[in-house]
Amino acid sequence: MATAEKLGKIATNIVLEKVAQDKLKAAEDACQQNEKAEDPAAAGAGVDVESESGGFDDMSHWREKRMQQIKEARSKQDAYRQQGHGKYEEITEEEFLPSVTKSQLAVCHFFSPSFERCKVMDKHLSELAPLHLETRFIKLNAEKAPFFTDKLRVRCLPSVVLFKDGIAVHTVVGFTELGGIDDFRRSKLERLLIKYKVAQKRLGRDISDESDDDWEDN
Repeated sequence: MATAEKLGKIATNIVLEKVAQDKLKAAEDACQQNEKAEDPAAAGAGVDVESESGGFDDMSHWREKRMQQIKEARSKQDAYRQQGHGKYEEITEEEFLPSVTKSQLAVCHFFSPSFERCKVMDKHLSELAPLHLETRFIKLNAEKAPFFTDKLRVRCLPSVVLFKDGIAVHTVVGFTELGGIDDFRRSKLERLLIKYKVAQKRLGRDISDESDDDWEDN
C-alpha cells in the first residue's frame, strides 16, 4: 500500500513538473513573438529589402552592359572612320586593291567626269556613305584605271561594283536596275546594296525617300 502511494506521488510530481515546463515554454514563445513584432527587421521587412536589393543589382548590371555596348559601338565606328568609311571619295588605281580588301564591305563607282549619269550616281553615293558607316564608298576614274576596268569587265558607265571581303559580288550597270530613269530614288540604290549584302538595313530610316514597292529581304 505504501508503495502504491509513493508511486502515485511520483506520478503526480511528474505531471506537475511537465505542466510547469509547458507554461514556461509558452511564456518564452510569447515573449519572442512580441520582440519580433516590435522589430521591423525581424518581422519580415528583411525579405523586401533583399528583393529590392536584387532589383537594384539587376538594374546596375543592365546599365553596365548597355554602357559596354555603347563603348564597343563607338570603338567600331572609330575603326571604320580610320579606314575611310563615312565619306565618299575618289581614289587612284594604286589605292584600289587596299581600299576594297581592307574593308569587309565596299562599293566602287567606275565613272567618267564627262558623263552626266555618273554625276547622278555620285550624288546618291555621297548621300549614302555617311548613312552606312559599315561600308566603304569610293569612286575610280575608269579612264585612269584601265587594268581594273578591264579586269572587272566594266563596259558601261556608270558601273558600281559591289565588294564583300574583297570579292566582287555584283555590278550595277547603268540605271537598268534603278528603274531606267535619271531621277531614280536614292532608296532604290540603297535596296540594291542591301540585297547583295554590302550594306545593312538602317533602323528608323527616312521613309519619305521610299518608293511604294516593298523592301526585299534577300
